[in-house]
Amino acid sequence: MSWDVEYTDEFGAWWDELSDNQRESLIGGDKTGKDRWYDVFIPIADLLYDNHLAQLRQEGLLDG
Repeated sequence: MSWDVEYTDEFGAWWDELSDNQRESLIGGDKTGKDRWYDVFIPIADLLYDNHLAQLRQEGLLDG
């Protein structure tokens, strides 16, 4: 099954840097038989989100 993915422009910069596997993993691809999925991909998602927040702070778009 293939899904078209839409995202807002605010995530465009880091989204473009992800591989297809990373994109699929972050948006909910088939995890059947992937017992360690959460152990592998949640830290990646956390890092991407932390980087995104840091960039927003650097640009003055987020307090803190």
